[in-house]
Amino acid sequence: MTAHLDVKTEAIISTAIQRLMGNKVVIIIGHRLQTMHWASKLYVLKNGSILQEGSYHDLLEEEGYFKDLVTSGLGQFSATLEEPLDIGKQFDSENTLVIDTPINGTEHFVKSVKYTETFKDNAKGSNMGLQGWKLLFSVLSPAKWSLVLALLFTFLTVFMNVGLLTVSSWLLASAALQPGLTYLSLAIVGVRFFGVSRAVCRYFERYTSHRMAFQGLYGLRLWFYAHLEPLAPAILKRFGAGDMLGRIMGDIEVLQFFYLRTLIPPVAAVALTILIAYGVSTIDNSLIIPILLSAFVLGVIVPLVVYLYNKESLRTIGPQQGDYKALLSDTMDSLEDVISYGNEDMVYKRIQHMMRNVDAQKGTIERGMNMGNTLFIGGVQLTVVIVAIMASNVLTGAWASVMVAVAAIGTQAWFEALQPMIAAVHHGAESKVATSRLMALSNEPISIVEPISPKSFNPNDDIIFTDVSFGYDEFRHIYENLRLHIQQGKSIAIVGASGSGKTTLFNMLERLYDYGGSIRIGSVELKDISIDTWRNALGTITQDTYIFNASFKDNIRLARPEASMEDLELAINRASLRSVVEKLPEGMSTIVGSGGQGLSGGERQRVALARLFLRNPKIVLLDEPLEGLDQVTRKALHRDLMHYVEGRTCLYITHQLEGLEQMDRILFMDKGQIVEDGTYEELMALKGHFYEYCYLSMASIQ
Repeated sequence: MTAHLDVKTEAIISTAIQRLMGNKVVIIIGHRLQTMHWASKLYVLKNGSILQEGSYHDLLEEEGYFKDLVTSGLGQFSATLEEPLDIGKQFDSENTLVIDTPINGTEHFVKSVKYTETFKDNAKGSNMGLQGWKLLFSVLSPAKWSLVLALLFTFLTVFMNVGLLTVSSWLLASAALQPGLTYLSLAIVGVRFFGVSRAVCRYFERYTSHRMAFQGLYGLRLWFYAHLEPLAPAILKRFGAGDMLGRIMGDIEVLQFFYLRTLIPPVAAVALTILIAYGVSTIDNSLIIPILLSAFVLGVIVPLVVYLYNKESLRTIGPQQGDYKALLSDTMDSLEDVISYGNEDMVYKRIQHMMRNVDAQKGTIERGMNMGNTLFIGGVQLTVVIVAIMASNVLTGAWASVMVAVAAIGTQAWFEALQPMIAAVHHGAESKVATSRLMALSNEPISIVEPISPKSFNPNDDIIFTDVSFGYDEFRHIYENLRLHIQQGKSIAIVGASGSGKTTLFNMLERLYDYGGSIRIGSVELKDISIDTWRNALGTITQDTYIFNASFKDNIRLARPEASMEDLELAINRASLRSVVEKLPEGMSTIVGSGGQGLSGGERQRVALARLFLRNPKIVLLDEPLEGLDQVTRKALHRDLMHYVEGRTCLYITHQLEGLEQMDRILFMDKGQIVEDGTYEELMALKGHFYEYCYLSMASIQ
């Protein structure tokens, strides 16, 4: 409940929780001493067994595991604090949140769901522009010959089909007149040739076109990642992982239809139209008119009518699907809370509402496509009848009926080239929207820029902040003219209230965001150092350790993929993970799952420690690395960490006070400023912010 909170905020929340607990059956799970004395009865678990049970004070009097936990958590602070502070006034009714307006949860949730035009300004409507076209064709460079061959075989496939049906119609119509077999032999060979050739051409058309499409998808995904990586993590905080997932999956996969169904069919249709126009002109020039007219109506006008009918749905369905994926991602992450509070029905209605929105757009598009196909089929039949009538009027002689059949069947076969045009325009419009959403990413300002001429640096030099200013946006400034000198090889703890700028300091050091002013490593400006080179010198543990859907050992090897098994074993032992490995069914080769399924929060933090030990960096950044661990394990790992960082530059963000007396220096931050700076003894003697912070922490557990 109170992990990652500073002690003042924790005290406020603790007071509210204790009020809420009145006259209720409450089960509390926690490692923090601050919550243990709330319970009327404690059960102490270890390795799945209950070791002790009783009240807080009864268990303290026993010599056992619980007493070790409490002793480990108290550290040296109880002996250091000399004078009580009057803190009772700090948590009065002014800090109480009162909600006197009832909210209908389900109705509020459903009404709050609406289409959000993500990247609306940067997308500039749905205008793909020249950059979009360049992108779609540039990623095809490695497969340009596949594009050429796909165009050729598409043309040949339809040509062979026209030839097959034309020769077949001539053969059947001629056979009705009972000519000699010799007269029909060439047509019989032609039917076999066109039939076999159509199948062969169709195979190579599918092979080359799909190879081209896969190359396009591959190139687009590489392009997307190359543009996304410099924008992270800022872009993910602004638009969410679900929206990015929608772009990399939905939008990019939509573009495969650009290559398969938008790029190739118009070229084949134009080529076949010219060929069939020439063919009917050998019968009579007047037959060219219905051919060209039907080509224009069915190949241009009908697809445009369908597009105009579907235009609004095509524009909105992509972003709506992105919002839907973001909602699903959000729901999966919050599923435990949803079930705990019994709000499954509310979330279900929210998802159902968004599904109805998406399905409504899909329904509109489907109706438009069905309308277009109906018009197309009607136009085909009408054109065939017109061509047949016109041919019968101009042809004379015994073989006139044969040529009428050839003209009619050949014309009908030609429409195979025009049939994909409705889908081509449809997928072209989809591709336009999808490409606009992707191009919006490239228009986003990059928060950090790689130096043109990177400079070398010594990671063992001091780190110096001079007049550093930073804000996540123009309305929220974190630092103004921050000055800080971090000596090489020193361990520095950074404490302070939540939102005081502690983690932001790490974000700047890791070059996740740009900053104003100067940060120098020795005499070298941080912005002049290659980003990858600098990050390779860092070892970081954040508040939220992510466990990939991979083997246990590969999750640790993330820090150094080329590490040997000996180094891996050493890191596992140093992070106290040996017992965890022994419990896994396949040892280190066990797949632990996305998000660390099968690993507790404390075990995930230990994996993060193992990564740090394996990386063996020169500069260590620790952002609450011991949260979620029991007090005994916390104390042991803290001891190992302090031993590990000896001689290294270490910055340690924490809300927990145990072990701070071992730090070379402590910074107390408030509202982006360093308000106190000194050793543990100096700050305690000062009896200022840090002293009050320590007292609040002790008051909450005694």
